[in-house]
Amino acid sequence: MEQKHDAIKGYKEDYLTLQKKWRKESEELFLVGKLAYWTYWLSYYAANKNEEKREELFAIKRKGMQLLSQSQYTQLRKYIPGFSNKLCYRHYGMMKRKNVNVHHFLKRNQEHLQACENCKKREEHFYTLYSLAVLDQYGENDKHPLFIMYIPYDLMKGIFPALETLESVKVYPQREFGKIRVDRKQNSNLEPVFSVKLIEKKFEQSYKALQNYFEHAENRVRATAN
Repeated sequence: MEQKHDAIKGYKEDYLTLQKKWRKESEELFLVGKLAYWTYWLSYYAANKNEEKREELFAIKRKGMQLLSQSQYTQLRKYIPGFSNKLCYRHYGMMKRKNVNVHHFLKRNQEHLQACENCKKREEHFYTLYSLAVLDQYGENDKHPLFIMYIPYDLMKGIFPALETLESVKVYPQREFGKIRVDRKQNSNLEPVFSVKLIEKKFEQSYKALQNYFEHAENRVRATAN
């Protein structure tokens, strides 16, 4: 119990340190960083929950990514696998039996899938992803990612820009990235220290704060124009 308490304390201290850095850059990054932080944790937990809870958490993640995309500190890109059609029943079953990441399976079996007549007839871009990066600066400066999150194209088409208008990601590592710990080495081995209930609460608080910021900024622009 004491060990878990120490772990939580370490994460909280790092979160406060990160917030100070974000606020030093700007109020917008401070608010964007907080929402991205809790959206990242939602995604982290969603991958390890049952299907019903996973769908609920991904729906909240979608809401968060949509608001984050309005910031000048975020960058949208796309990842289109070499084969992105929905798999036929036979190949889907093969992937499930091997218990591998879907994009790893697509990459390893690309030529085989492209030759499958059943797969070629199925829905296009089923495994295509949007990538949203939260950056520590905006403009032409030397920028570094604070968070990189992915979401299926099918969930955001019509909301995010059309695929042909976006650049492709340079590399797709098959996992998301979040600057959760101050020590970079610790970011690849995170512990589930927060409860889902707390994460959802913090997400909603951060979402409303950023939403209010954008609304006030829009009102200031209108007032200046008038």
